[in-house]
Amino acid sequence: MLEMLKNANWNIVISVLILFGLWAVNANLKELPKMVRDMLKQNREDKSNHDLQIESYFRQASNEDLQAILNRWTSFITNMEKAAQEMRSEDGTDEYVKLEHKTIMYGSPRTVHAVAAMQHFEYREDKNKPDPYKLMMYMATIACSLKRDFTGYEVNPISLLEIKINDFDEYADKFAKYNKEIQKELDQAEKVGYVK
Repeated sequence: MLEMLKNANWNIVISVLILFGLWAVNANLKELPKMVRDMLKQNREDKSNHDLQIESYFRQASNEDLQAILNRWTSFITNMEKAAQEMRSEDGTDEYVKLEHKTIMYGSPRTVHAVAAMQHFEYREDKNKPDPYKLMMYMATIACSLKRDFTGYEVNPISLLEIKINDFDEYADKFAKYNKEIQKELDQAEKVGYVK
């Protein structure tokens, strides 16, 4: 056998091995598009299943709880004076903490980040008394984000404020500026990965 290997024409052996290798690669290349298609299909199915799980979770949550959360955030805008009085009381502070908790439980990542951004704004500005107009815009943003989370309808936070504030035109530029700043902050959080 060794004698036969010595006498063999190595060019033929190498050519046969190369042909065999090319045949194996070709066979796998033919399957590659199908493998990629199957992988993409699996990813879509996984995302769809994940979305269904999330939807199921929210359907299991009491509809009354979801309405109460959205109602409470909206009431900060529609009844600002009463909300401000309540927030100054000890019970109001406790209720606000509970509302934050429920918002974190049921809100989307974007909504939760909006709450976090508002809290950061309040704490950062506490020494100088936070600008009430920017605070209103944060609250309107949270209410609109929750509406989107729970109903799928998207409302502009400026529209929410415009409904309630009689002299809105005097502050329209300020609200537009704050809305732009807040939306930019939320968009930046998405880019960085805080919000998905």
